[in-house]
Amino acid sequence: MTLSKVKIRRMGAMVVVTGDPDAITWIHDRGQFYFELDGQFTDKDVWHIIAGKEHAPSLQWHQFDRGIPVAPCTFLFNVSHRTIVVDAPPGSWRKLWTLRLVRDILRWQLFHQGAVFIHASVVAHHSTGIALVGRKRSGKSTLFLKLLRNGDYGFVAEDDLTVVCKPDGDLVALGWPGCLRIRRSMLKYFPELAEESNFMHPANELEKKGDPEVALLRVFPEEIAARFNSYIMPEIKLNMIVKTQWGGESAVLPLSSEETTEVLVDAWDILPERRPGIRPQLNNRSDQLWRIFCFNPLLFDFFGTPVDIAKTKISEIADKVSGFAFCHNGDPELLRRHFI
Repeated sequence: MTLSKVKIRRMGAMVVVTGDPDAITWIHDRGQFYFELDGQFTDKDVWHIIAGKEHAPSLQWHQFDRGIPVAPCTFLFNVSHRTIVVDAPPGSWRKLWTLRLVRDILRWQLFHQGAVFIHASVVAHHSTGIALVGRKRSGKSTLFLKLLRNGDYGFVAEDDLTVVCKPDGDLVALGWPGCLRIRRSMLKYFPELAEESNFMHPANELEKKGDPEVALLRVFPEEIAARFNSYIMPEIKLNMIVKTQWGGESAVLPLSSEETTEVLVDAWDILPERRPGIRPQLNNRSDQLWRIFCFNPLLFDFFGTPVDIAKTKISEIADKVSGFAFCHNGDPELLRRHFI
């Protein structure tokens, strides 16, 4: 099935994608796990994304260059029409830039509905959502992947958690259809990923010969689920926060609400999208500065930041979940038994 238009909705956030049929069909296939597709809502006052400049109407466009040397991309903005054109060559990179833009626009809308964005991975254990939070080299990604090897654990989010508070007070963890970034030095522990030629992301071939401590393998959630005999859970009630710590004797230790708050603040992305490797700080709030952190600064200009961004938002999350610290050497068994 080839599509020329797809309407995407998630928890009240909406966007319409038109243009390149190959890109739209690919986004539809990736998004079917996460979004309500082809919903019945009017196109009026909804953001539109056009995949491919050749499909764009004749309007006044504000140009913004983004991308990487091997995959250049220009975004063309017309704010009065709430339209953005993804000006990238046809093929894999156009699809990826368009999917990234879908995610960003939906997240900006959710941001103004109170959503919180945390650099954390989440697994589903039956009806329980467990967030793994930790700094670099804390073993978070290793634990995440090893838990997925067990058929009882599902893939929710990897380093990209959105938390939404429902009207009844429950916290919901949302995942997104972005790829995992796995250091190639880790692949020796995961033979499931050894045969990488069939993975979709075009950057994999480019980084294949790089330093394994730096070079990455990029894998989409459905590819991980298939290789690890797991499943995708696009959203789940958030019940636990687990701070991962590498080294020492394996132990699961309870955290107080205040300690859990500090763990979450340390991993709080604050803004709904940002450039890799940089993160705004709440105690250095400046729209001019925060705009620099954004991957799409023109979206920052349009949406702006809510006035109620404060640490209390994180405290409210910490008060509703159970917090733990997990000291480990790469074996999730003690943590798995604790969940049971």
